[in-house]
Amino acid sequence: MRACHGGGAEQAGIQTNGVCNTEFGPELPTVDGIISWNDTTGSSIDTAGAADVVCNTETTVDSVEAYGYFGTATETFHVTFYADAGGEPNDNAVICDYPSVTGPAGGEYPTHVLTHLNLSPACDLPFGVSWVSIQNVDSAGPWYWEMQDSSSGNSAADWADRHDAFGSGRTTYNNHRYLVDCLGYPYPDWMVSLGGTATTLRNLTTKKATVKYGNKKCSGSDYYRYAGGKSDNYAAPVDPAYPHSDLVAYMGASNQGNVNYDVPMNNGRFGDSFNLQNDRTVCYAVIQFRAKGTGDVQSNDGITFGHAYPGPTFSSVASVGAFFPGPGGSYALTPAGLSLLSTQLSSAPRLDVYLQDDTEIDYVQIYVWYNP
Repeated sequence: MRACHGGGAEQAGIQTNGVCNTEFGPELPTVDGIISWNDTTGSSIDTAGAADVVCNTETTVDSVEAYGYFGTATETFHVTFYADAGGEPNDNAVICDYPSVTGPAGGEYPTHVLTHLNLSPACDLPFGVSWVSIQNVDSAGPWYWEMQDSSSGNSAADWADRHDAFGSGRTTYNNHRYLVDCLGYPYPDWMVSLGGTATTLRNLTTKKATVKYGNKKCSGSDYYRYAGGKSDNYAAPVDPAYPHSDLVAYMGASNQGNVNYDVPMNNGRFGDSFNLQNDRTVCYAVIQFRAKGTGDVQSNDGITFGHAYPGPTFSSVASVGAFFPGPGGSYALTPAGLSLLSTQLSSAPRLDVYLQDDTEIDYVQIYVWYNP
């Protein structure tokens, strides 16, 4: 039994975009797949791959797609979503688990078959990094998950061999080892795409999102204004952003790197940090910004407000998902958002702004009214 199934065949690449920045990237120059199969004995072969996915806002995932080889025309699969543990799946933090999902398979190498798996109920993935694992469950024979020649997420492809059937010593995900040093295959990522819907507004509303209403609601309290960039419709020169070191670590690497205000983004990262210099509870808050799509895949972009911590991790207070509203937007924090912001400020008086990865941002303004 091989962990990898490859040969001399070549195929043209494919490209399909999903939610949480997932996509089918180009196939390997020589197509190949890695075994992701549970033989149901409970003691022999129980291997599975895992790919990291990056959600720009909270996202409801209702389907998973992957390309693979072998199996019968219809197979049973085990799909699991894990929380991130500093760049690998956290085995002890399962977000959603679907132990028995049926879908098409049966591709005879080198011809792959698209496996589409509907998830019920749908899985709500948080903002940031999560991991998805797909494993075939069948006593009759293995399924090989196809690899691709580019990475969709921030981390290397991961793989676990629960009973050490291949002598990799890789019996868990979160042990700081990846596919490349377990089996020696330097493949960037798995072929995977997620279907679903990004949450457009989380803990934000466009109703009563004005300074006038904030002054009325919090009568007797002056607002504090925090601003990044200038409201100048993306005019040159660029306005600098000052992301905190924890936010820089969280943003990670990208093709374009980290950018400032007024810079067209194409597979880049934007971040800025505001020292609110206050630990009081919040009476009201209004967030305003202007943004426009400039890169290749803008429909899954989102802007998130919260706090980056060492790890790196990100605690989200509020977010605006895909499809930014025209030339600008003004939003008020909902009661749930105000509560989250107040809780955050009690321990760390900083608000971080994070945006990826194909959207240019002109400015951000934050108005906060504090309780006495």
